Amino acid sequence: MMKLMIAAMAVSASAYQPAVAGSRVTMSRVAASAQPTFAAVEPAARAVVPTMNADGEHETEYEMFDPGWVAVTVGIYSAVLLKFAGIF
Repeated sequence: MMKLMIAAMAVSASAYQPAVAGSRVTMSRVAASAQPTFAAVEPAARAVVPTMNADGEHETEYEMFDPGWVAVTVGIYSAVLLKFAGIF
């Protein structure tokens, strides 16, 4: 089965190679031209404007630490570990 899959991938790999110059595919009026057209990429708009302090420096915004969530998560994880260890 693996040999069949490798053979199919090797045969289908030719679809990703450019056509030979002068072949019917390169002379097609329906297919795209051989020269790719490039468009300028516009910069993405910023969703959040950075805040500045009185000195004109960027303020660092920290994530909040939730000790309740940490306690619940560590407690559940510890209970599962102790259960698998056979403690209770």
